[in-house]
Amino acid sequence: MRSSRRELLAVALATASALGPQLARGEPTPADRARATALFERGRLDLARGALTEACAAFAESQRLDPAGGTLLNLALCHERQGRFATAAREFREALSQARRDKKKSRVDAAETHLAALAAKLSRVTIRVPEAARAPGLSVSLDGAPVSPSAWGEPLELDPGEHVVRVTAPSRVAREVAVRVDAATTQTLEIAPLDPLLEVAPSSTPPVAASSSATAATAPPTPSGGRAPLVGWASLGLGAASLAVGGALGLRAISTRGDVERGCPDLSRCTAPLAAKNDAAVRAADRATAAFALGAVATTFGALWLWGPGARRSGRAWVAPVISHTPGVAAGGTF
Repeated sequence: MRSSRRELLAVALATASALGPQLARGEPTPADRARATALFERGRLDLARGALTEACAAFAESQRLDPAGGTLLNLALCHERQGRFATAAREFREALSQARRDKKKSRVDAAETHLAALAAKLSRVTIRVPEAARAPGLSVSLDGAPVSPSAWGEPLELDPGEHVVRVTAPSRVAREVAVRVDAATTQTLEIAPLDPLLEVAPSSTPPVAASSSATAATAPPTPSGGRAPLVGWASLGLGAASLAVGGALGLRAISTRGDVERGCPDLSRCTAPLAAKNDAAVRAADRATAAFALGAVATTFGALWLWGPGARRSGRAWVAPVISHTPGVAAGGTF
């Protein structure tokens, strides 16, 4: 048993020693190579049937797992057929360099041929940052990737489509600029100076503590040295409406009480319908009284607010009906 364990340990150590340098160099494992080969074959089938999105994805993943010159060349060809000319050109240049190192003449010829055809299709955008716009710490990114200051003013190859340039700097308002790129075009984007951030001074007004039993509401500010006219006119309107309602309810109560008296002179001997009618008349009279009282108070208050003594002073007031066993109104304020 001990001998078997020693043999297994020796095999494990030998395997680790053999694979250690390979893993340290980041070389693909046998499983990665097998997966990359399968993806490469799938990519070729997808490319042949025109499924460009699937083909490019398969080639890209195969190249990530096991980088190879042939895979990169097919990936560049796929991107070229997608219309991503700038991406394809970068990949063809890399494939060309690798083919020359590997002395693969057929791949060298293929890469050079495609690069020559792409030369007339490439689009270029130059991001120019004038000195006036170069705030301390300024950074420029293109589609989320940083653009080095050394590349400012240099033409950048971009795929046709929509691109976003973002400019940021400390204590400045960031700016994003959308750039539309068409095939075989050249354009220059000049960066304007960024606006400074506005610092908001802290408010000198002390915070107002809200009561735990009610929600505090802040009233709109009134002009210095006078009252807000809206309060007076609103009170007059409330008073007029209350007086109108009180008059209507009073007439109704009088009419109903007249019917009761004609049909039942002695209220202690009234029929049930007439007794109910009498109760309705009493309720209408109570409501009329409350409406008249509210109307009188609101009208008087509104007139005093607009034209009475101290009309130039600021103040706060309130008028509200009181609903209880006996209807009424309540009013108050500070002047």
